[in-house]
Amino acid sequence: MQLNDGICTFYRPDDGRGSGNFPGKTAKELYPAWYGERTVGFSRFFTAQQANTRVDVLIRVLRMPRKNQICAGDLCRLRDGNLYRIVQAQFVRDPEAGCECVDVSLERIGEKYELT
Repeated sequence: MQLNDGICTFYRPDDGRGSGNFPGKTAKELYPAWYGERTVGFSRFFTAQQANTRVDVLIRVLRMPRKNQICAGDLCRLRDGNLYRIVQAQFVRDPEAGCECVDVSLERIGEKYELT
């Protein structure tokens, strides 16, 4: 397992309310991690389309501490500077390294968030 594509940072969107009772566009940092890009296979790609989502990038990271566990709906900023929404976090065991990992399916978003 190679995690040499850069460092990504995971964020959790704020569930607080902005002005006029609209959702706020802020997100709190959860955890930075080294990641390795993986190939988005046909099965994953078309399954996401059936659920009216898309998977633009698939990355693998080491499993993070339980208090910082990521889930669908959280955000991720990759080395390219783009912000992505987590579509799926699949917990797996890497057979080569023998350690717990997370395969994270990401959908690129155009929304602006204030990251803290």
